[in-house]
Amino acid sequence: MNKLIFFLIPLIAFWASKAIATNVITKGCVASVCVGSNESTLINNSLINILDATVIREGDKYPALKVVFDDKSSAVLELENGSIWAIRITDPNFITANGVGVGSSFFEVKKAYPNATLNYGEEDGGYISLYVKELNGYFSFDTEHIFSGLQDKHLILNEQDFFKLKTKIIFIHDM
Repeated sequence: MNKLIFFLIPLIAFWASKAIATNVITKGCVASVCVGSNESTLINNSLINILDATVIREGDKYPALKVVFDDKSSAVLELENGSIWAIRITDPNFITANGVGVGSSFFEVKKAYPNATLNYGEEDGGYISLYVKELNGYFSFDTEHIFSGLQDKHLILNEQDFFKLKTKIIFIHDM
């Protein structure tokens, strides 16, 4: 019995590390897919399935690819001249090394990344995000929840206002 336990513990640890490593967001990368890689690199990656997609940015449509990993988690890759120039994540199965991902709150992002800076504007119907320099990524929040009930979207907002809100990250992008 003891021999079986000694065999199973490292095996379980190995499986767990593989499952966690697949879903990690790092600077410019999600799992094994990175900004700057070209489309042909993706085609040769047997760990992912590739689907055609489009994204809308500032009212215009752009070509994209949806990649689905073996564990069924997915991300959308924005392309330019055959290379990945941005990654969008809406799947809550991806997290940073600090434990932040889709579904995290403003407070959780600021706790994990104290130097994250607040950004907001009117493009694409209005956005509010925290930019995390260490990841070169934006953690974008549900603006519909934030702006509901406000008469003026042009209010000056400060970070203290966001700590009170219960809004969650709905996507991570531009890594």
